[in-house]
Parts: sequence; C-alpha cells; structure tokens
Amino acid sequence: MTDTNCNWTIEPVWLITANVVQMRPFGEGGTETKIGTKHFRGNAKVYIIDAYWGMCENVTVIVHHRATGRYVKMDLPLRHLENLRMSLCYSPKVIELTAEHWTRLQGIPSKEHWEEKIAVLQSWPDGLG
Repeated sequence: MTDTNCNWTIEPVWLITANVVQMRPFGEGGTETKIGTKHFRGNAKVYIIDAYWGMCENVTVIVHHRATGRYVKMDLPLRHLENLRMSLCYSPKVIELTAEHWTRLQGIPSKEHWEEKIAVLQSWPDGLG
C-alpha cells in the first residue's frame, strides 16, 4: 500500500550554477577540439557545491552524467565551465547530494555564502572557459 497523502515539500536552495563548455581545446598545443568533457555533455547545467579554495583550479559539481544519465558528484576544472550564475535549485536529488556533502558542517550554506563564493570563483586566474 502506498500513502497518497504524502505532503513532502522540499525547499529549494540557492546554488552556483554554470554550464559545461560547448567546445574545448585538446591535444598537443590545443590543436584539436572536444565537445564537453569525458563525463559531461557540452552545455550541461552543473551545480557547484564546493571548491578547492586554496588551489584555485577545481570545483565540486553535481551534474547529469553523459553515459548513465544519473546525477553524479565529481571534481571538475573551473576552466571547463562557463556562464557562472546564482540559481534556485528545485531538484530533490541535487538537494539531497548537496546536503549529504555539507553534513559535516551545519547544512547547505545560505544565498549570501554562495554570492561571496561566486565572486571568488570569478577571480581565479585560470578562470572560466
């Protein structure tokens, strides 16, 4: 039996979002181009949930995987992303994975936290594609 009176409501959360670059240089001297990355399609929407703040290179993202179609959490170089922005996330799975990542702290950070972090990401030297 299933309970049809489930009134679950998941509150949306603010996250930094971006898109995987459509085309990126590849190979010796960047003479070749590839569409997207090995794991993600070009222009795929990614949710940035953390970063390696001291290294100024990689961010932790949640995105649909190219092969499986499932949401996965991976580290990705910031140079493979473009169009950084703030967005409300409504996806229950993304919110669940984000909350799981942030359990060691006090839950998913606020919008103000992400606004500060987006400014930092945009200032990284090997920034956005």
